Order: sequence, then C-alpha cells, then structure tokens
Amino acid sequence: MSNQESFSFLTPLSTNDVQAQIENILKQGWMPIIEYAEDATLEDFYWNLWPVPRQDEVNLKWVVSQIEACSRRYPFAHVRLSGYNTQKREFALNFIAKAPMEGS
Repeated sequence: MSNQESFSFLTPLSTNDVQAQIENILKQGWMPIIEYAEDATLEDFYWNLWPVPRQDEVNLKWVVSQIEACSRRYPFAHVRLSGYNTQKREFALNFIAKAPMEGS
C-alpha cells in the first residue's frame, strides 16, 4: 500500500473513523473525491476517479454510500477518499477508506 496517504502510519481506520473524517472534509468545505486502484503501489501514480458529486448532493450519507458502491464494484481495489480544497486548488487530506477484499 502506498504511504502517500494522511494516515498511512496508523492501523486501518474503523467505519466510525472514516465517517468522522468525512464530516471533517464536509465541515471544512472541501470536495470529497473518491478514487480506486487495484494495484496501489508507489509506482502506480494513477488512481481511477469515481464519479464526482454535484455540490448540492454532498453529505455524509451520500459519501459513505459512494465509498461502499465503489468497494462493491471493485472488491479487489483500494478505495481512497480525498478532501479537495477548491479555493487553494489542492488536496488537503487523503486516506484509504476501504481496503481490498481478502485474497487480493
């Protein structure tokens, strides 16, 4: 797994931890960006982008449902959630929200 994520030094985040980070992303006014990669190594710079939401549909429930949908669609992929700061035009936060299924 890549060590480029904000929380890479921690054990995998629990569902509650992920939801708390989503709430933080939304509270900061950042855009949640969901990406996935089946081979998330340091050499793999390109993650596939999950459909970006419309600003008016973004809320905790929606983001959680999209992470779950991405994980179901790509069960052997890492699913990464990022908080994109649209004012500074930079990623402010990113972490693995879902690890791949066992045996990947």
